Amino acid sequence: MSRVSIIIPCHNDGPYLTEAYTSARLQTHADLEIIVVNDGSDQPDTLRVLDKLRGQGACVLNNTGHSGVAAARNFGIAAASGHYILPLDADDKMEPTYAAKAAAVLDGNPQIGICYCRANLFGLKHGPWRLPPFSKGEILLGNMIFASAMFRREDWRAVGGYDESINHAPEDHALWLALLNLGVEVWQIPEELFHYRIRSRSRSAEMFSCEQKQTQAARAVFHARLECYQKNLEALFLQSHALYHKDQRHRKLFSYQLLRPVMLVEMRIRAWVKQIIGRA
Repeated sequence: MSRVSIIIPCHNDGPYLTEAYTSARLQTHADLEIIVVNDGSDQPDTLRVLDKLRGQGACVLNNTGHSGVAAARNFGIAAASGHYILPLDADDKMEPTYAAKAAAVLDGNPQIGICYCRANLFGLKHGPWRLPPFSKGEILLGNMIFASAMFRREDWRAVGGYDESINHAPEDHALWLALLNLGVEVWQIPEELFHYRIRSRSRSAEMFSCEQKQTQAARAVFHARLECYQKNLEALFLQSHALYHKDQRHRKLFSYQLLRPVMLVEMRIRAWVKQIIGRA
């Protein structure tokens, strides 16, 4: 059985960390290690939670300063011994069978390098997280795989890990593109095994509330993974072409819906004029 290492970076996430750690500890996969990376936390409540976990025997590593989630994950993975890596943010949680089911997929399919599942939302918003199905063309334009997807440690090493130079961009998106550039395949488990917390002051919430920040993040990923975009220019073109025509169809439909009442009035006036002319 392949060992799975769950990596939990934490920067002042004390109110949520225990819940995330518990969901990792309850995994049914037999060969498991959990590594919590303290990424420069300085809030007393978080430090108390970290000390409590350490006192309970948890592996808690201190990363130097607040280096960001990409560096914290790399730090944890470098210290890990697992064949497979499963990142978990300190404010999210997983169903107990997630690690076992994802590891079984990778064990049985050497060509698969990224395995994730369906997910739901909790916190400020509840319900299924309706991500689009995976597409090699669409992931070039935007991410559709959340950070808590399982991948092979050897593949992480082959691509140089998470890109720490784009810490204010979606580093998980950049990693997926790098792994895809290796030629790995993607598999989604058709079950909701991951829970993504929605909270008002999260890094993701701040990014997606501002269109300019989204554009800057997308540009950072593009430049960081330029070789992947160059390798998949045709897929990128076809995806952009499909989106262009979809937009054109929506515009035409909107114009038709907007003008339809005017066209009906015009038709009635024409019919009324014909009646009058016929009587004359």
